[in-house]
Amino acid sequence: MPIYRYKNGTWYVKYYVRGEGYKTKCFGKGEEGSPAHKEAVVFDDQMRELSKQGLLTKANCNAPATFYLADIAQDYYDELKAYGRFREYHRYFVNILNDVILPTLGSIPPDLATHREVRQVVQSLRDRGNSAATVNRYRTYLDQIYRHGLKKELITKNPVRFWDKLPESKRDIQFSVEDARKVYNVSPDHVRWAMIVGMQLVARIGPSELFAVRWSDVHWERHEIRYYMPKVSAYKTVPCSDEFMQMLRQRHSVAQTEYLIEYRGKPIKSFKTAWATSVVKAGLGYSPRPYDLRHITISGLLMDGKVPVAAAARLAGHRNTTTTLDTYCHADTAHVRQAVQRLPRLIV
Repeated sequence: MPIYRYKNGTWYVKYYVRGEGYKTKCFGKGEEGSPAHKEAVVFDDQMRELSKQGLLTKANCNAPATFYLADIAQDYYDELKAYGRFREYHRYFVNILNDVILPTLGSIPPDLATHREVRQVVQSLRDRGNSAATVNRYRTYLDQIYRHGLKKELITKNPVRFWDKLPESKRDIQFSVEDARKVYNVSPDHVRWAMIVGMQLVARIGPSELFAVRWSDVHWERHEIRYYMPKVSAYKTVPCSDEFMQMLRQRHSVAQTEYLIEYRGKPIKSFKTAWATSVVKAGLGYSPRPYDLRHITISGLLMDGKVPVAAAARLAGHRNTTTTLDTYCHADTAHVRQAVQRLPRLIV
């Protein structure tokens, strides 16, 4: 039953209770010799003595565990690792937790957190120059951790309920299918393949989604790919065309990793540099994001007019069609010109 210390400075003792399993009790922040540390030492001595006497049981132990954000996050990430779902973006968010969130929320039991502490976290994130979209994404990640705590009955309240999403300005998408082809034609092989797979799966291009798709996610007999979307905490199944399945088989026959997207025998974490280089070579005159491929894919389905909105929403992984229409329905210049030609005329 040693005494531990979280990165945010909180002291805690982990001990084993017969009939219940491992428990954790936290004592606040401070250096060695601080009141919090001294309380942890006293409690640790008490638990050791009870353990020696064989009295550290469910019936005799009156020290219920108090779980803090760091405890819940550790348990959540341990579970993700056990199921093979720990991704690079999780590792990145751990840094955000330690640097920004835990200093404010780490020493407060989640059940006692108020809107003041949550508001302070939001302000700290904005002070670091993060956009509203990035802050909202961090909110989603933190919400997943607290929901894990609720599911495991470690806590009874989710402090994220005080955190309203920030309004995000709608981004004007210049990227078009024609420009995507220009980028594709000058891109290296791994970027080309990522573009093809990303558009076929209507996936979010990045480490959390597209680059995390494994060959084991491909259902060869059913011509489907089923993969996890962490942004919405759900799985999505995408039917694959015969042409795409043939491309998958060819790639699989020479694959060196368990992931669909790889580069020089290693999984890809990011291809921002390669993408930016290809965009410059294509001579577009502006800088589209890899994520814009998802936008033009969904927008293309909607503007085609032959695909039901419900089908496009399902391919996008949206729970309702409102998100699909409000966020991804972008008309390019050609479509706007066509619309102008169809405007009603008073003079004929």
